Amino acid sequence: MAKETKFITVEPSETENTIDLWQNFGWVLIGVPQEILSQTSGTSHLERRGDSIYSVRNAGTTIHYVRITFQRDKNMPNYAELVRLEKAYHTESNLPSQPFKLSSFSIFYGIIPLIIGFLCMCHYHVGYRVGIGVLLVGGVFAVVGVVLVIFRAVDDANKASVFKSKYSAWESACATIKREHWNKKQEILKTVESLLT
Repeated sequence: MAKETKFITVEPSETENTIDLWQNFGWVLIGVPQEILSQTSGTSHLERRGDSIYSVRNAGTTIHYVRITFQRDKNMPNYAELVRLEKAYHTESNLPSQPFKLSSFSIFYGIIPLIIGFLCMCHYHVGYRVGIGVLLVGGVFAVVGVVLVIFRAVDDANKASVFKSKYSAWESACATIKREHWNKKQEILKTVESLLT
């Protein structure tokens, strides 16, 4: 009798569900699930507390899982169909990629000319000996800064509304795909159940 063996590692809370799931596909539990608890070593470092230096040790992390062993007879009835359905069951659904929000140039680039413009105009009004040209350059910089800030605000509002609509369409598509995938899994489990009985 040709047999195949499978080892699965799961969280302790998932042990029963995992056993039930794999038994649906003709796998037989071998022995008792092994509960494994391991702890990684901690790290230590020096800390100054007042005038003294102390060696402080951090606790390591604890890893807790269960290892389950299954076997399945390759000569069992409907073996090929069970293998095909098992692969179909564990195939992940292909979700579309999440849309990302495009950002326009930073508002910083609009504020810089605004600041330069106001500095130039302030120098003119404070009484520094600068000509009317500095005042005009300052005015141009200030206008360009204001235009850039307004452009950024309008552009961000447009991009936000486009992103919001794309994101809601993406969420809806993902929910539909997940629901269809769940229904497909339920159909597979019903088919497997009829093959094993």
